[in-house]
Amino acid sequence: MLLVLAMLPAALVAEERLGFIAEHMIEVQSDARYLALPEIESPGVGDASRFDVGYLGASGGVFSSSALMLGLQHYFASTDQPSQGWMLGGFLDLIRFDGDSGDTTLDPQFASSFPFPVPLNITVQDISGDALHAGISLSFIKYTSPTLAWQTGLVLEYYSVNELKVNFTTRDLPANFDGFADYAADYHALTPFFSTRYFFPQQSENYRFSSRFVAAWPLPRRGFSGEVSGPGFDVSGNTDDAGNGTHIPDPFFGIGFTIEGKSPEDKSPGWRLDIGTSLWLYVFEGKTHEGIDPPIFIHFSLPLD
Repeated sequence: MLLVLAMLPAALVAEERLGFIAEHMIEVQSDARYLALPEIESPGVGDASRFDVGYLGASGGVFSSSALMLGLQHYFASTDQPSQGWMLGGFLDLIRFDGDSGDTTLDPQFASSFPFPVPLNITVQDISGDALHAGISLSFIKYTSPTLAWQTGLVLEYYSVNELKVNFTTRDLPANFDGFADYAADYHALTPFFSTRYFFPQQSENYRFSSRFVAAWPLPRRGFSGEVSGPGFDVSGNTDDAGNGTHIPDPFFGIGFTIEGKSPEDKSPGWRLDIGTSLWLYVFEGKTHEGIDPPIFIHFSLPLD
């Protein structure tokens, strides 16, 4: 018990460290996008196009964010092998960062040196920023049975944090000062991914039900970047160059459960709502990325054919 109590203050400092939470706020959006990568079409559909839209609302510490997520996908069924085909996809996610004023700690792990002892106790005044996450994907899909299919492919990701700026005032120093931290950086990646989709054999007249597993491994992994500026100093860098390791982007896996409406005319695939991925992020995101509150994620798609 004494050992646990001795470790508690350090754990609290780590959880509330400004850059620690900022990094995880960037990564939660990547996790949502991996869950929204092109989904395997129902067996026997043939060529099919689909438009999807999503919303992600996340918060952690003094940070909060919202993202509008848009995507297109087209499945090219093989004429020679009807049990397989290719999927081409593209996405564009627009992210806004903001937050609340409050007390936290600043410990710039991206800096090899800093002019003040760290961690610094600070009061956050305001937070602003935006980011763009876009990409294209190509994958191969194989139907192994009427109820099971798998997909493997690559995503070329463009992830640019244009600004994630935190204005702050130090506390508990002999002479406190105003400054800012900014976590703007680019984290582009080439991401192999794999997914499976299981189609439940017992279907209702108007709905289809399926579950899926998704795993993604973005490469390369980089150091987390940042900048801290104040009166007479400006320090910037990344955690890798500072000897504190590579942290971003993270590999990911998740599970979804999809409800799909059937067209009343010919029972072809209609709208889709993935409630499983919403629950997955809500339950597990805060466990894989400490300091993140359960996010709200909604993902919906419509056929274009």
